[in-house]
Amino acid sequence: PDRLPDLLPNGNVVGPSWNQYVDPTSEDELANYQAHIWEVTSEKELAWSMHVEGACIHAFGCNPESPERYLRRSSEAPMGWAIYSAERFMVAPAVTSIVATASSKKESKSSGVGGTIAIEAYMAYRSSTAVEAHAVVMTADGTVLGKAKFELAAMWAATNVEVDIDSDSWTTLEEEGTVSVEVYTAKGEATVMELTYE
Repeated sequence: PDRLPDLLPNGNVVGPSWNQYVDPTSEDELANYQAHIWEVTSEKELAWSMHVEGACIHAFGCNPESPERYLRRSSEAPMGWAIYSAERFMVAPAVTSIVATASSKKESKSSGVGGTIAIEAYMAYRSSTAVEAHAVVMTADGTVLGKAKFELAAMWAATNVEVDIDSDSWTTLEEEGTVSVEVYTAKGEATVMELTYE
């Protein structure tokens, strides 16, 4: 690629590239296009790709009467289509991990905290600034067991947040067995996941 790819929350990378030459007559289909976007998994398998076929313009060195290989790059900038950056946008924050940990009897007695829900989350899009977010743990009937306000880190860095659950609410969590964990932003982007505690 002509620009380093970006690491996504799911472990994949996405990035663009463009060709030094375009050859409309080539049997290699990729040579027919001016620019590309690729997403590759951590196992180095192609998740998806997109390819842009530009017009044959004489100023770029392409002669419509002779559809042969032509140079697209001159000096620093490519001629024709080029993609500097490719990004993925999600509709809501990505929650990649939820872990429930009970406090010891000694800790619970001294602090009043029955346990903690640890959450790993990512912003829904790549931003240069952090975004305010909230995490709420609740039962099926909507009873809130605990909540926390935090900031989703910029540039798709992982954000780790802990929601403390008081002793009485932790007892409810143990009795319910399954609770909902919601992570949402001020824009209303929300992800709800179930946590089963055993």
